[in-house]
Amino acid sequence: MDAPSSKDQSQKPPRPVTQDKSTPDHMETLTDQERDILFLKSMAEQQLRIQQIASRLSKPKRLSEPDIQSRL
Repeated sequence: MDAPSSKDQSQKPPRPVTQDKSTPDHMETLTDQERDILFLKSMAEQQLRIQQIASRLSKPKRLSEPDIQSRL
């Protein structure tokens, strides 16, 4: 008799587990959104790095352009 009662107790915890499963579902949707956000952030960071590198490379050219015009 005690063993079935312990099984009944073991059957009760799964009910909260189903409630816990509902929250991970919400978390999964958030992780999908977070993945999109992280992807967009990474793309934006890459673009910023490219722009920074391009600006660094273009600065000497901008400085050299007046020199070229003065030489002409």
